[in-house]
Amino acid sequence: MKKHFRKEEVLDYVKDRGVCSVDELQARFAVSISTIHRDLNILEREGRVDKFYGKVTIKDESVLYRSRIRVNVELKRRVAQKALDYIENGDCVFIDNSTTTYYLAEALCESSFQDIIVVSNSALVIDLFLKNKSIGFVSTGGKLNKDFDSFVGPQALQTINDFNGNKYFFSTSSISVEGGVSDVYSPDEIAVKNRMYRKARESYLLVDSTKFGQVSTMKWFELKDVRNIVTDKKIPDDTLQEFRDMGLNMIVA
Repeated sequence: MKKHFRKEEVLDYVKDRGVCSVDELQARFAVSISTIHRDLNILEREGRVDKFYGKVTIKDESVLYRSRIRVNVELKRRVAQKALDYIENGDCVFIDNSTTTYYLAEALCESSFQDIIVVSNSALVIDLFLKNKSIGFVSTGGKLNKDFDSFVGPQALQTINDFNGNKYFFSTSSISVEGGVSDVYSPDEIAVKNRMYRKARESYLLVDSTKFGQVSTMKWFELKDVRNIVTDKKIPDDTLQEFRDMGLNMIVA
């Protein structure tokens, strides 16, 4: 089993049990204790699990989401700044609730764009747009998902339906040839992302270079459905070429 797939299966196994021992994981996946420790160390650095006294448990999802905002901030800001090149005055822009697009919202609010409407299900970006009088902001409303600081459900989907977007900007925690565009398991979140995708003429996936080669629990999009990917210059040359060979428009900041 490939390392990135096993890591996600380890995570799912721990989720199912709430807490389990390192020895139990070693026996379940039939690998060495050092291999299991490497997987757990990666998951711990990603903020997805906690290790203590030979045991491991899932980190609270709301803590995970808030912690993502503080990870690779400079790379995320670089990608977000590059994404501004693809926004024009008069656009209607969909922005999802991901942490990278939070920095796009921040950059938008500091920009000189005029007559833009931003539609987002993120609860965190609302305060940002209070400071900019030249950009209209529409919150989708709906049920507040406290784990992801986002609005989901029928009301959010209906609000998205009311707009015809020019551009859709979204992000994810993992992207790879094998796993596509993937993230944590959350059907309500993917329903919102899919609706924004369908209602926009163009879509842009914002992912910093650290997310390539990673696979998460739930596939949110096939790579063939992603037209434009904005990343940073630290992406490995072979990875960049591999994605370009698949016909994807790779935009490097």
